[in-house]
Amino acid sequence: MTDQQSGDHARFLRAPGLRLDDVEAELIALNPSEPRVVERADRAFFLHVCEGSLILEHPGRPPAFLRGGDSLGIEKGSRLSIKADRCDEAALFMSSIPRRHAYIANLPDDMIYIAGDEQPMASMLRLMVEAIKLELARGAAEIEVIRRLSEVIMLQLLRRVQVGIVRMGQAPEAIRYDEHILRAWSAYFAAPSESWTVERLAEAAGLSRSAFFERFRSIFGAPPLETLTRIRLDHAKQLLSGSQAPLSEIALSVGYQSETALMRAFKREFGVSPGKWRKGAHRDN
Repeated sequence: MTDQQSGDHARFLRAPGLRLDDVEAELIALNPSEPRVVERADRAFFLHVCEGSLILEHPGRPPAFLRGGDSLGIEKGSRLSIKADRCDEAALFMSSIPRRHAYIANLPDDMIYIAGDEQPMASMLRLMVEAIKLELARGAAEIEVIRRLSEVIMLQLLRRVQVGIVRMGQAPEAIRYDEHILRAWSAYFAAPSESWTVERLAEAAGLSRSAFFERFRSIFGAPPLETLTRIRLDHAKQLLSGSQAPLSEIALSVGYQSETALMRAFKREFGVSPGKWRKGAHRDN
């Protein structure tokens, strides 16, 4: 739930005067034989399964199966196909907002899933949806009520996104309260394979190089590039032990421009080459 124009999670979360414009909300009855196709790349979506179970197909992803009570936030709404699972009909609540308010844009994954038994968030979302359903059922639905309830839903999704960002690379909890460092951290994890410098990170944060450097070090206890090197090499270790990808591919995916550069950094950090570490990791498993 990021304000896509600024990528600013923290400020958006705290904004007391938040207003969403052009909110769309509807209740949809679905059956297995007639999928609902949504092709709105300009909008971000929130889906909540009110009854039954659904199959959702999204380009470039395996089908998603959703049960009653499950919710899904989708930042890129290009061509969604939604239909009821099996033979039963299903009821779906779907709302959307323009992508200028998009809420998951800076995550590696552009979708956030909340299971129906994930408490307390699932109960909160269900209550908000029920309130919107009651308003939609009125003869003259009040759009301001629907808008404000939709804002509560979006803010809760943003809170979930922020927790995920803090967990990435084991960021200190204090990052949640520094909107500038959080912005740079989000930008890095949206594209970890790029060649990040302190200058680029500072630009993403909206700070001068010196101000960014000091604020980052005060939160992490280490300079920015030292921290990113640790994260990249830890990620490389995960890929080495959990995949058969060639070293050249792993190097590019974690931000090193060559296999040789990754090998040097890896050996300097861990005292062993990536190849030997991979053999040892697989042997331990």
